[in-house]
Amino acid sequence: MTPGELAARLDLLARTLPAELRRAAIMTALDAEAEAKQNATTVLNVRTGRLRGSIQGTGEEIAGQLSIVLRAGTPDGGRIPYARIHEEGGTIRPKTGRYLKIPVGPALTGAGVARGGRTPGLHFVPRPGGGLLADASGRVFFVLKPSVTIPARPYLGPAIKAVQPRLIDRLTRIIVAGVA
Repeated sequence: MTPGELAARLDLLARTLPAELRRAAIMTALDAEAEAKQNATTVLNVRTGRLRGSIQGTGEEIAGQLSIVLRAGTPDGGRIPYARIHEEGGTIRPKTGRYLKIPVGPALTGAGVARGGRTPGLHFVPRPGGGLLADASGRVFFVLKPSVTIPARPYLGPAIKAVQPRLIDRLTRIIVAGVA
C-alpha cells in the first residue's frame, strides 16, 4: 500500500468511524439487554416479569463519551424498587413500624405475590427476633422481622461482562476494514 492509499483509507475511516462506533455500541447494548433478561429469568425468581421487562440497553453519549448503558427498574409507568437490591444485595429495614411484614401461605396468591387488602382477625404471636401474625386456628399469614438481608444476585453486571468480547470483535472489524 502506498502512502497515498494509506492516507485515503485513513481519511475514509475518520469520516465513517463515529457512525460505525455508534452502531457497534448500540448492537452491543442490545446484546447486553438480551443477556440481562436471560439472567433475570434464570438467576431470579420471576413472578410478574416486570423487572425483566424493565431492562433496557442503549448506546448513549455521556459527557462527550460514547457509552453502553444497561438499566433496569424504570419501565414506562413506574419504578421497580427491588431492581437494585437484587443486583447489589443489601439489608431491608421497615420504613415505619418495628417489623417488616412478610406474607406467607394464605397471604400469597398462586403466583407467590401478596394478596391485597387487610386480613381481619389476625393476632400477634411473639417469636425471638420478631413474630407472626396468625388467625384463630393458628394459620400463619405473615412473618414479622426487624430486617431482612438479601444476597446479591447480579443480572446486569454479568451481562456486560458477557458482551465485552463481542464489542472488542466489532471494534477490531471496524478498524481492520477501515485500514486494511
